[in-house]
Amino acid sequence: MADALRVAVPALGGPDWMAGVSLVANLARANALLPPDERLELHLAVFPHARGSLALHGPVAEHFAGVLLVEDTAPLDPGEHGPVARLPAAPCPRPLDVLERVHALFPMDANADWGFYVGRRAVVWVPDVQHRLLPHFFSVQERARRDGLYARVARDAPLAVFSTRAARDDFAACFPDNRASLRVLPHHSVPGPEFSQPLDADALRARYALPERFLLCCNQFWIHKDHACLLRALARLRDAGSPTLLALTGHPDDCRFPGHYTDMLRLARDLGLENLARFLGLVPRADQLGLMRLAAAVVQPSLFEGWSTSLDEARLLGRPQVLSDIPAHREHAVDGALYFPPGDDAALARALEEVLKGGREEAPEVALDATLERGRQRALADARTLAALLREAVEDLFPAWGA
Repeated sequence: MADALRVAVPALGGPDWMAGVSLVANLARANALLPPDERLELHLAVFPHARGSLALHGPVAEHFAGVLLVEDTAPLDPGEHGPVARLPAAPCPRPLDVLERVHALFPMDANADWGFYVGRRAVVWVPDVQHRLLPHFFSVQERARRDGLYARVARDAPLAVFSTRAARDDFAACFPDNRASLRVLPHHSVPGPEFSQPLDADALRARYALPERFLLCCNQFWIHKDHACLLRALARLRDAGSPTLLALTGHPDDCRFPGHYTDMLRLARDLGLENLARFLGLVPRADQLGLMRLAAAVVQPSLFEGWSTSLDEARLLGRPQVLSDIPAHREHAVDGALYFPPGDDAALARALEEVLKGGREEAPEVALDATLERGRQRALADARTLAALLREAVEDLFPAWGA
């Protein structure tokens, strides 16, 4: 097949799931690293539920050949939808219209009901099977909903993709009768110019009232991210004579536990951390990367991950990291990371004390350039793997499935 593969990329994510936005952005930027004759021809598929968040995809609009307006074919508005609205638009009032314009759809988030597309030329991305491994974090109804969606993927999808081997193996164990071809495709972050732009450290610290030395946690306030363990570890650190400020960024909502963010604010107050735990909420992208560059360490205490974008971005910036010892974190293979048993706040406090003794400043420019180049090479390898996988799907897997 000499012509470029045409791929519809759903506009995933939104303010309440920025990881989906990052997934699309990294896919598009990685594809752009390939030589022109190796690139996929990407089209942003805009389903009705995604219209309200389209502006978030503006920074990578230039990497898409056009947009597919699925079901709702009303024109996009540059004022509301940003740069994406300036791309050539193709109306697709019927689901079949999308398949007639592209060779494949990827990534179709397994947690959403894609109905018509499963079993056709759609490549499903399965983030994890957390609802099976941590069932107490999900309602009976939500577990049943996800089980139904995932069982259909296992039964009807020609191909399912996972970001880590851990996620793939969990899925295979939970759905032993699976018929889909299961593949692992990491989606490493692609370092754009925002990773190395000049940083006014004093102004950034002043903006968020941060001291010279602080710790940073960049996680949406989902309950499985285990901010509670981190707050307890911070209290232990203070009680041991090493009071250190912790900055926490991330969306405050967990749809499963609407009161969780308030619980974390209360826990911080009960632990006497009013002056040591700084809840910043969602911050601009440039500010978050700047905070990573300035942090003494980036901390990821999560109980479960299918992939961690914040971990990968901190690695790009050469920052020390303290990570819960879970399979997905180990799979990232971050040089020099300190690990602690998940949920063990005493062990986390010891790890934080150790990393703080290192006292590393912002990564020197030369070292930062080197880590960013290694990141580009990881992303380039991801792009080649994806292109080869989709070509295999189009030429072999889909036809064999009758898709």
